[in-house]
Amino acid sequence: ILQGTDENINTEGCTIKDMKVRQLASQDTYLQDTKGGTYRKGEQFRASNDVYNSGFPDCYLELLENFQARAYITVPIFLGETLWGLMPCYQCSGPRVWKDEEIKLMVNLGSQLGIALQRAEDLDQLKVQKAQLEEAVERERAIALVSDKIKQSTEIKPSFRIATTEARKIFKSDRVGIYQFNEDWSGEFVA
Repeated sequence: ILQGTDENINTEGCTIKDMKVRQLASQDTYLQDTKGGTYRKGEQFRASNDVYNSGFPDCYLELLENFQARAYITVPIFLGETLWGLMPCYQCSGPRVWKDEEIKLMVNLGSQLGIALQRAEDLDQLKVQKAQLEEAVERERAIALVSDKIKQSTEIKPSFRIATTEARKIFKSDRVGIYQFNEDWSGEFVA
């Protein structure tokens, strides 16, 4: 069962944020202020068969006129629980009685876009995790190589030099140092 509204919608927010249709630039804060309005409460669509006979306020009619819309269906696109966006379908040539199948198709398209967005976000997260894992493996490999080089060194000073040089490479840093303390807690850099 689809939950939505058609005709006689009392639209409180009458403008669209940064809409640039015929030089119009205004702000819609209704969905922002209400965190998704009625869409967050389960409304799956909004539809109007004739915007001029739907009881819309003048400001909302003015907005729809910028789209040259005489009839429309609008569905939400959710990314998880967050209202990501809206997908409207406008009939500009005149009024239109939207069929149940058309409304169901629009709702389905909005849902499918939400699923695609979620998959894309999941894929991006997997790519980040893969890169982090590859970096960790590379660091472990580098540490093992440094450890082997230090073990092969017969003197301590070359070991310090190896450790600082390799640590700088591993961390892609400008400098790495080794500071040695004296008994009185003074000290000096030994590498």
